[in-house]
Amino acid sequence: MWDHAPACHERTVIIISYQTDSGQVYEVSVPKDDTSYNLTGLEPNKKYKVMVSAGYGAQRSKETVLAIAADDTTAETLGAGAVAGIIIIILIVLAVAGVGFFLWRTGRMQKLIRGRQKRYGEPEAPATGRTTNNIRPPKNTACYDNMTYTPEDDIYVYGGMSFTAKQPGYMSKDQLSLLEEIQTGRFARIFKASYKTGKKSHEAAAKVLKGTPDEDSNLLMMAKINFAATRVGEHSNVLKFIGAVVDNDALGPVLVLEYCENGPLDKWLTSRQDKVNLEVLEQIQTFVLGIARGMEYLVSKEVVHRKLAARNCLLTSTNEVKVSGFGPSRMEDASADDASKGDRIPVKWTAPECLQSLKGANEKSDIWSFGVTMWEILSMGQIPYGEMRSRDLPTQLKNGYRLSKPEYAEDVHYSLMQSCWKEKPEARTTFADAVGETGGLIRSETHFRNDVLLLEIVDLLGSVLTTVFRSQTMLVSIWRTE
Repeated sequence: MWDHAPACHERTVIIISYQTDSGQVYEVSVPKDDTSYNLTGLEPNKKYKVMVSAGYGAQRSKETVLAIAADDTTAETLGAGAVAGIIIIILIVLAVAGVGFFLWRTGRMQKLIRGRQKRYGEPEAPATGRTTNNIRPPKNTACYDNMTYTPEDDIYVYGGMSFTAKQPGYMSKDQLSLLEEIQTGRFARIFKASYKTGKKSHEAAAKVLKGTPDEDSNLLMMAKINFAATRVGEHSNVLKFIGAVVDNDALGPVLVLEYCENGPLDKWLTSRQDKVNLEVLEQIQTFVLGIARGMEYLVSKEVVHRKLAARNCLLTSTNEVKVSGFGPSRMEDASADDASKGDRIPVKWTAPECLQSLKGANEKSDIWSFGVTMWEILSMGQIPYGEMRSRDLPTQLKNGYRLSKPEYAEDVHYSLMQSCWKEKPEARTTFADAVGETGGLIRSETHFRNDVLLLEIVDLLGSVLTTVFRSQTMLVSIWRTE
């Protein structure tokens, strides 16, 4: 049993290894929040070397080594003093690793190194104009070289985490069947699939690596899997993580997600451009509200989307909208879709302050993208800014140019869009406010339609009563005549 020391960054796993006299090594990954683990199945009267370390994403702390001898009671062989000693050592290890990780991520480690170099006259490495991401630490050191944070860092943080049978969503390769290919991208292929739980089969979408799996693609897919499994959670307007298959060497890691039968939102919109009626107009307003709710939830989970657009929202068979397309990604793949025309950053959907780099993206840049996505929806899938070239857009935006009111938008919709496109990020609205405004409009229109329906019913009843009254009057007149 142990307690967790405070750490500046998220601990991802506790790793316990033990080795017999013969040299055979066993390793156990313990969930990051567990406070105890029983070593079972040890052979009596045999000596074991136990090693304990903490994992912080791709980084692993120095192992603490203990020697124990197992007897018939196995777990009871450690006395209270030994257990207390183990707890203290683990707390020290976790605290040191946490502080080291914090210094590395905040850039202070490099400052300490430079200070030491100046103090003892050690030569500094020559400065260069290039910043690199080092996947592995140099030998004999417990930290990575300092680097500027980018969204790609999530690949190494989450890609280095294990996904085991103890975690919810773990599937063996025999549980999943690929049925038909839906879509192919630069990084992966999407299949309609089915998975089994007991005797029941369920529909799903499976994201499979494109081509032969290699170390880089495996790392990226594992990052997507662990990010979805540990960071996102569940919300009715966010694409649901179902599970993952990680024991298929031929395909590599496979990400299993909720199946959305009606496909991407942008395709749904363009297919109905000449079929707009009252039902469609009501539907697109629910799309706006659903996306706002999904994004409000992601903000609460401290998840930044960076690529919000109609093409990255999916529709279920009942047209419930699901926000998708977020999570760890390589910057060169950030806009791997036809609408971005191959640009490294999807310029027409991206906030001006993020046009050079997405590393500073946050809720305020996502809300800009939400405004453009609203415009797409309420124009029934038109391309933002028409034929304007992406390279000309930054200058136009800086000069105050904004998209005009789309054909099917109410004034309140366009007012919300404009509040998403304020030049200063801090002046822009929030997703919580967007949910309130779009939800309020739908409620108002629902009340109005109910009032109209009530009036129509009253008119109908009035007509029926008038007809009945006239019929009775005619019968009375005939009776009197007779």
